[in-house]
Amino acid sequence: QVLAGAVALADWKLCGGSHQPTEYLFFRSCLLFTNMKASQVAQLEAAAQIRLRTPSTSISQVVPLVFVAAIIAVCVVIFVVSHLIPLFSEDRTAAQAQLQIFTPLCGLLVTCYFRAVTTSPGEVPDTEEWMVAAAAETGAAVLATEKKRSGERRACKWCGKFKPDRCHHCRVCRSCVLRMDHHCPWINNCVGFGNYKFFYLLLVYSAACCWVISISMLSSVQKAVEVDTPFTGLFMLLFGETLAIFLGVVVSFFWAFHTWLLCCGMTTVEYCEKARKRPAGSAAPVGFDNGIFANICGGLGPEPLLWLLPVGSLDGEGLVFQKEKVSLVESNKFSEQSRRRSLRSSGSQESTEAGDEAR
Repeated sequence: QVLAGAVALADWKLCGGSHQPTEYLFFRSCLLFTNMKASQVAQLEAAAQIRLRTPSTSISQVVPLVFVAAIIAVCVVIFVVSHLIPLFSEDRTAAQAQLQIFTPLCGLLVTCYFRAVTTSPGEVPDTEEWMVAAAAETGAAVLATEKKRSGERRACKWCGKFKPDRCHHCRVCRSCVLRMDHHCPWINNCVGFGNYKFFYLLLVYSAACCWVISISMLSSVQKAVEVDTPFTGLFMLLFGETLAIFLGVVVSFFWAFHTWLLCCGMTTVEYCEKARKRPAGSAAPVGFDNGIFANICGGLGPEPLLWLLPVGSLDGEGLVFQKEKVSLVESNKFSEQSRRRSLRSSGSQESTEAGDEAR
């Protein structure tokens, strides 16, 4: 009865538009109150938690996918119909060369987009070592470098699991994503350990296709402006050229930003955390920069020949990452700051006690 009530309450809360599982936490407290074993609690709560962790599909999530597919189709149709076909009658060699360059790039673009949308970014395993309730009973320890400010292990209150390094919870996907970079609405998916390579290659081939279209169509646009051309043909060329240049500039910017992040061994979330102002004397976020080559291998795979192809696999499972080596100077500097801060606090406390005794 408690389980059925928890499922109904969880459904009601989700239908109400709020992601805060207050009733679910109340349900878990009821189970613990009945003195059940932690393993039994984990088994029962998994059934109710399925509804809290299963992402729902809405029109607002499908629209971006349809929009991106429409943009790709419009650019390809304009490039082929308004530029390549007329070019075949004027300069067959140039038209064939442009077609041979554009076709594989467009094929790789579509493949990377499909794989970025359909590939899971990675989730925390459902094994006992990662379950908070099971760990409380068995005392299992999970190796993790990132800790809370209190020094405790990071845990997700939504999923009921411990978080490995670089893992964050996405409220849209309703799950903890391994090495989470960000949630991208244009692919209706999180970008994480499992699909970061496909997302990065999507930026690469999107920018490449846009610049190939804009550079190739430039001659056709110039001829259409100089010669008396029907309005429809002129509009299609100008629209396609403008759209390709605009998208090329925007996507190239994101590609450059993610290339820099990849070389530095950072994710978008970690970049925002490092850019955020921290209290004076507090420890800096944990870094995972192990050199440019190692960082690229961590994002695109250990085989350099497969870096630009949407195939291959990464090393590991996305649960353990090599921590960035901190120099001895920085470590001593932070230790000295901590020592001075503790001395100042103890000194102020002693002066306060001396004043009280004097009074």
